[in-house]
Amino acid sequence: MQKPIYIIGVGAIGMTLAVLLKQAGKEVILIRGRQARRSETDGVKIILDCTDGITLEATVPISTLNQFIVLDGVVLLTTKA
Repeated sequence: MQKPIYIIGVGAIGMTLAVLLKQAGKEVILIRGRQARRSETDGVKIILDCTDGITLEATVPISTLNQFIVLDGVVLLTTKA
């Protein structure tokens, strides 16, 4: 069983990485710093329109950091400085 990839930061970079990783068959969880909106708890559908005309999309769950005791997997930090 593969461990999830946690992406902290739900901006343009975090969402793009999430779609690309989901397309590669990875389990991905986006983590935002503030409370997730009720509509996001089951996941958010992200659509990428690439410059070569290809469209990629994935539904990715969004959570908040305080909902985890341990992040058992790879953690990517994609927040602004």
